[in-house]
Amino acid sequence: MKTLTDAITVFNSGTHNEQNTDGIFCYRIPALLQTSTGPLIAGGDERRNQYADFGDIAMVIRRSLDNGKSWGEKITILDLRRNPQAEDPEVDGPFLIDMALVQHPNSGRIFALYDLFPEIKGLWGLAKTYEPPFVEIGEKTYQALYTHNMVDKSAPYTIRDGGIVYDPTGTPTDYRIITHPTEPNYSDYGNILRGNDVVGNIFFITNKTAPFRVAKTAHIHYSYSDDEGKTWSAPHNIAGQLISSHMNFHGIGPGAGITLTHPPYTGRIVIPTYTTNWSSHLEGSQSSRVIYSDDHGHTWHCGQAVNDGRLLDNGDRIHSTTMAHPTAQNSEASVVETSHGDLLLFMRNLTGHVQMARSTNGGASWHNQPENIISLEAVPDMYVQLSAVQTIYHKQEYILLANAQDSDRNNGYIHLAEVDASGNLHWLHHQQINTGKFAYNSLQELAPGTFGLLYETADNAHNDYQLKFQIFSLAELLQKH
Repeated sequence: MKTLTDAITVFNSGTHNEQNTDGIFCYRIPALLQTSTGPLIAGGDERRNQYADFGDIAMVIRRSLDNGKSWGEKITILDLRRNPQAEDPEVDGPFLIDMALVQHPNSGRIFALYDLFPEIKGLWGLAKTYEPPFVEIGEKTYQALYTHNMVDKSAPYTIRDGGIVYDPTGTPTDYRIITHPTEPNYSDYGNILRGNDVVGNIFFITNKTAPFRVAKTAHIHYSYSDDEGKTWSAPHNIAGQLISSHMNFHGIGPGAGITLTHPPYTGRIVIPTYTTNWSSHLEGSQSSRVIYSDDHGHTWHCGQAVNDGRLLDNGDRIHSTTMAHPTAQNSEASVVETSHGDLLLFMRNLTGHVQMARSTNGGASWHNQPENIISLEAVPDMYVQLSAVQTIYHKQEYILLANAQDSDRNNGYIHLAEVDASGNLHWLHHQQINTGKFAYNSLQELAPGTFGLLYETADNAHNDYQLKFQIFSLAELLQKH
């Protein structure tokens, strides 16, 4: 096959700053998964009203049964209610953002992980001080709720069995929360009931008609599918397992996760994430890490950040919980497992080149000496998300990495590296995959030597962005080397 097939539009945006005929302004944040049974799943943010990272955003997918040549109807994983009395029309309710897809090979279950924000301006609307999203009472953990004028955040209201709201003294109230939604697209998730009447929603923040709200932070959730993406479960909130008091933000690194194949971590699901702290937030503390599950996605754990205990070239030692160091930041990342069983984390950062960290314990921690955080001088980084996959082809191990090559998120490239017997990478070839706009992307191996890429792009007429899909051949890349 030729190196690169023609691009197929999977999700189409509106044009000339207007919505398309479906009422969608644009699509962003591609997530691609080649399932073990054949169907290909493409997902992303469906942004109804604007480009921004807040507002009316749903999680959607489409499926292909012919390796990406054609795509089925749109399937909505989750679509939250709008706040009809929202103070800011641009922030008209809670929203969903940044999907990562992964499948467990034994169960076949597909997970979509994503961030759920309440009615705030995303990363720019977080609480000023820590608000625990969950609290422990006795031996149980409950989701926390806050009232508008609550001062003592250490003793919030809680959602307990049956969705019943308990006050800070442990007394049940006459309010109940919908934690197991049943309406189409699970739009009733978080509804507040008093008796049989819906009186509000816990994800609404402004002009509320009921007293309770969730913590003003990103709440990591997952939905799952047991039928190759045709239907999806109600959302599961796992923020309580993944957020600690030193984290101002903890969110998904979108695209795809992996399931590990080497002992002693065989079967571990690994998803890239990143965090910020309270001292410098986005200006100096973004730190890449992974979350993982060893029980088929039932419970989740947060690994250490790449920046935890990291020694910089100048001798400074930093930590994700306290750092205020702009050029040491790393954020959205892509993870691969090598044939040695190591994890390699390829990270967006501010140095001008993609950085790579290595873990030998399944992502629980990272080698953090200066010589271990490698700047890939052959792979430029325009400070935009990237994706990477590992493959064995004709008994040789390779890493393929896709990202934007030029400023303003333009001109997508595939970078090809050979992995030697010691696990070191040698970059062989850099193949341009598109001309023009190219930003977030998701890369998957479709079959031995054949790869698919879902990426953000747009022509002069379409709003940023459309999500397009292309296939390329490793054999042709190697011939050009």
